[in-house]
Amino acid sequence: VSYLEQVFSEAISHPDIVALSIGTRPDCLPDETVELLSKLNKIKPVWVELGLQTVHPKTAEYIRRGYDLPVFDSAVERLKKAGIYVIVHMIIGLPGETPEMIFETAGYIGKSGADGIKLQLLHVLSGTDLAKDFEAGKFEVLELDEYIKILEECIRRLPPEMTIHRLTGDGSKKHLIAPLWSADKKRVLNAINSAFEKDKLIQEDYFTPAVHDFLIKCVEGHCNIMVAGETGSGKTEFVKYLASHTITNEKIITIEDTLELHLDKIYPQRDIVSMKTNNVASYSDVLVTCMRQNPKWILLSEVRSAEAVSAVRNSISSGHNILSTIHADKAASIPYRLYSLMETDLDVDQFLNTIY
Repeated sequence: VSYLEQVFSEAISHPDIVALSIGTRPDCLPDETVELLSKLNKIKPVWVELGLQTVHPKTAEYIRRGYDLPVFDSAVERLKKAGIYVIVHMIIGLPGETPEMIFETAGYIGKSGADGIKLQLLHVLSGTDLAKDFEAGKFEVLELDEYIKILEECIRRLPPEMTIHRLTGDGSKKHLIAPLWSADKKRVLNAINSAFEKDKLIQEDYFTPAVHDFLIKCVEGHCNIMVAGETGSGKTEFVKYLASHTITNEKIITIEDTLELHLDKIYPQRDIVSMKTNNVASYSDVLVTCMRQNPKWILLSEVRSAEAVSAVRNSISSGHNILSTIHADKAASIPYRLYSLMETDLDVDQFLNTIY
């Protein structure tokens, strides 16, 4: 304990250090160590991370965790009594565990009194006993979509006040055997974000699951889509969500008068160019530059001028796909809203014929 006190005190005494986070085992926390951490916590915040991984004894024995569940319970209880912030690690996809078993672990952690959780994907690294079992066909790793479904259900088992510090994890690419998809961290995080956004939109009654799936098929089928809604209804966020389902290698150019989409920053690995109109560069000017870059998709900010209507029509007529928004009370009103913005000598029926 005296050695730990020396090391930890030296760490937190540095002026640039704002907190001390310690990763350890529940069976390495005797009362005198907890007492030390409590003393240090009065100087700067102390976090303790515990590797539970699973609540199931058979799995715990297989991964050689080395302690029983009551040891974990005791550690959390004593740390919380000492005012220490506790984070618990769990692994999703351990050999032999069903989704229901994984959910049980998440639920147990949620009720344990811990403050936070780190959810970790099982990955197989070369040179390990786990790798030998995997190569012998004794277990399979999760696919990305399986992992996300299980992850979402695990999160549903957690109390809303619990902080989620990690949603996945990836091993060294040099030693990674499986799952190989975990090496593409940006793809994984984007897929998780997209799944969470879908859940949020459905929970908020933005659309039904059937309508969601239909719209995604429309994107995949390269339909031109214009999202109608009133101010503050979430049109821009919905267009961003639809854009996230475009094919990865398809070029996207966004044209906005006020930068709101930020797709080039959200998906830096994709070929996305952001363009902005102003009093010098009009929609028409920017559109000409845009066409020269031959994008598959053109995302126009809210259509609210005759020039923007022309930009939409010209983009579609030139074979590009459009995602855009417009202020209208319902989808059926979109053509009439376009007409009201357009400076044209055509009567409304003639204009609608050009639309359809």
